[in-house]
Amino acid sequence: MTYTIKLRRGTAGDWSSVNPVLAEGEPGIEFETNYLKLGDGVTHWNDLEYTIGPGTGLPSAIGLADNMMLVTLDEEWVIVDASGILAGGVATIITEYEATAGQDDFVLPSAPTPGTVRVFRNGLQQKSEHWTLVDLTVTLATPCAVGEDVVIEQDGPVGTIYGVGPEGPEGPPGATGATGATGATGATGATGAPGGPGPAGPPGADGASGGGGLLAVTQWNPQPTAVGPIAAPAGGAPGDIDATNAAITFTVPASGKVLMKASVTLTAAAATNANLNLRTSAGDVAGSNQRVMYTGGTNPHMKCHLAYLLTGLTPGASVTYKLGFSRGGSGGVDAYVGGSDMGALVMEAWTAP
Repeated sequence: MTYTIKLRRGTAGDWSSVNPVLAEGEPGIEFETNYLKLGDGVTHWNDLEYTIGPGTGLPSAIGLADNMMLVTLDEEWVIVDASGILAGGVATIITEYEATAGQDDFVLPSAPTPGTVRVFRNGLQQKSEHWTLVDLTVTLATPCAVGEDVVIEQDGPVGTIYGVGPEGPEGPPGATGATGATGATGATGATGAPGGPGPAGPPGADGASGGGGLLAVTQWNPQPTAVGPIAAPAGGAPGDIDATNAAITFTVPASGKVLMKASVTLTAAAATNANLNLRTSAGDVAGSNQRVMYTGGTNPHMKCHLAYLLTGLTPGASVTYKLGFSRGGSGGVDAYVGGSDMGALVMEAWTAP
């Protein structure tokens, strides 16, 4: 009875993915590289060193038989003696194939010595009548199914097998690849928090001065009979024409200046003169006294006017001014207001620049 011994095997990717722990002395082979590792019962595959592989040189004997070991030659497995040298000797070349559907032809890696070829199919050695050899091609009498395991051994002379030389120097870097395409623009970020207020701008230019505005106006016009005569105080001192009705109240503008205007009808009993002035609750406004009438006749009636600029007032203050009158001679002076003949007493307050 013939027995075939197969080593544990798989692709490099399979070994790396599964990463098993091989039993002590258990070999594992990579299909595409023909590299081999021996297990120690502890270390995972990815951490094991290659027994046969890159930079390992000639391996030590692994117990295939007395004074025999397994090495690679031209990417094929061969069995040699422990010295690693078979000058003119005979080595066994083992080639393993994974069949495709309907495959029956298998090409050998090198010309075999006649009569030294052995064919195994799924672990069973095939009789010579089940296959033929022409040049480098072994043809099976029955085509294979997908994945069938076909192993062909051949004996042939092998020259001297030397160890692997030292690793050569690193080659120069390859050329830089082309720059990849620019990626898509990312999404717009969230809006940031509002910034703080900016610094105050410079003051604007001064506006043009406006005309004087009317702050207040008052009128006293009794009807149908005039009020009077209202006698001026004796001794030439000013007195109120009427502390309630001949008065005006207003708010002082920002300029602190107000132009006051007033008109009233006065009469004189004899040759004399008459004066108008502005008064407050504290007394007469200094400098506001104005002579408005002088007569040498008897009982003349005259519409008299006063205009005076108040300055130095407190902006925003509410103030009240009264209209006062006086006589300058011995004759009496009276004021008349309203009725059908004398007309109204009027007081006006205007903003002054």
